[in-house]
Amino acid sequence: MLGFFHTFEAKLFNKINMIKKLLLFILFTLLLTTKSNAQRRFIYQHEFGAEGGISNFQSDFVAKGPADGKATINGFSLSGTHYLHILPRRYGASKIYRHTILKTSLGINATTFDNTSYGTGTKPLSDPPKYTYQSTPSKILLARLNSKTTIISLDNELQFYFKDIIRFLHKYNRYRNKSKVNPYVSVGLGIHYFNATPSYDQEAIDNQAGWNQTPGASNGTGDPGYPDNYKASYIAKTNTVTVSGNLAFGARYKASPYYDLVAQINVKYYLSDWMDGVNPELSSNMANDFNSVISVGFIYHAF
Repeated sequence: MLGFFHTFEAKLFNKINMIKKLLLFILFTLLLTTKSNAQRRFIYQHEFGAEGGISNFQSDFVAKGPADGKATINGFSLSGTHYLHILPRRYGASKIYRHTILKTSLGINATTFDNTSYGTGTKPLSDPPKYTYQSTPSKILLARLNSKTTIISLDNELQFYFKDIIRFLHKYNRYRNKSKVNPYVSVGLGIHYFNATPSYDQEAIDNQAGWNQTPGASNGTGDPGYPDNYKASYIAKTNTVTVSGNLAFGARYKASPYYDLVAQINVKYYLSDWMDGVNPELSSNMANDFNSVISVGFIYHAF
């Protein structure tokens, strides 16, 4: 009988010890959680939106338009956007948190390139007695070169707002800025997958148009049938990935407590000169391609 009580007492003691350990573990976990919450100084808020716009893509083509084709609209852009606010719990924290937002966008850009500044591409390659195939002017050949490019982009930009973004976005009128407009400037990086499909006139290649082999001819080092100093290797279908540096200027307009309208100008400088499928290695072609997009959109506050 004494053995039974000793065994029962030992089991009871072990269970009490286990309960004590469990209670200590729960208490320790609660203390850590409380401490972690106390140390959490920031609130993470999210916004979602969409943008659409027109693009002025500057490449190795020279389209017809103002400022020697530099003000030509040759494409369009669509994108979905996400904005991340890292906000301090205490309003009196650094101005950096009260004026910056991290923007991420996933978008598509479609552009058509041509050399319409040199002509429509409909003039004959051989037009006796003015010129033959061999003496076809280079501008007529350039007018027959065109391309199409589709770009899928993932961009990250840090936006700096001129006015306090916390007060601007506050859902209650008494805490919100009186002004409904908040301009910003942003810098960032992008990664882009692009597909470029250039096209050139096969008749010019078959007949070696413009290939005047007489002394002093202007063809220089070009290949037969191509514009002056152009080689076949300068024109190629391209499927690859590149990166860009981004710079943008824009402004938000407070349309409602939960929605903003946005307008911006974004310039992307690509670290590639093959965005249009054409890359003439000439002394006059020292810069890579870049794209300027004017867009408008809306933003929904998910907080």
